[in-house]
Amino acid sequence: MKRILTAVLVAALAFSLVAALAGCEKKDDAAKAAAKFAETAKQESDAEALIIAKGFSDCIVIVKGDNVDVAVPADQLSDAQSLQIKEIIMKQLKAKSENIAVVPVK
Repeated sequence: MKRILTAVLVAALAFSLVAALAGCEKKDDAAKAAAKFAETAKQESDAEALIIAKGFSDCIVIVKGDNVDVAVPADQLSDAQSLQIKEIIMKQLKAKSENIAVVPVK
């Protein structure tokens, strides 16, 4: 939840800054970028919640363009666990399997 609020605040600040520095036509672009940023942050947070609900103690999901990185606290992950995480990401973020990196973090 904190991550969503932070993302929304950052998006709002970014919009305000761009709107203040740009002309009227740039305000629409800034609003669209802020909305996209906020939506991506919500999708990341939703995916994290689903992964945690599957029994992982925590995780971080980071979207970078078409690529998605998922860090999970573990010494190692079984193929089944990695597949389970990838399926959540594919469904929630519409990412392709080959664009998803699941990384165990010690």
